[in-house]
Amino acid sequence: MQTILGKIHEDLERDAEEVFQNLGLDSATAIRVFLRKVVATRSIPFTLEEEPFFSTEEEDEILAAAEEARGDGGIRTNTLEETQAVLDSMK
Repeated sequence: MQTILGKIHEDLERDAEEVFQNLGLDSATAIRVFLRKVVATRSIPFTLEEEPFFSTEEEDEILAAAEEARGDGGIRTNTLEETQAVLDSMK
């Protein structure tokens, strides 16, 4: 037998433990089940996908703010020097 050590966030551990308990498992058993499935399928037993950084609602807010900034009240610069001057004025 080998021991696997790893660091995980407390909230993640607590939430996972709750799920495992509802399934009648402890963490060690759940990890063994996962590893056996990896070996049996020779793959990760679920689809790995990149999750969006922002929610759809947040993306909508960001796009709306960008659109608003492009209007009359937005900051417009055409050169690096103009951009630097705007940034310097914000200090």
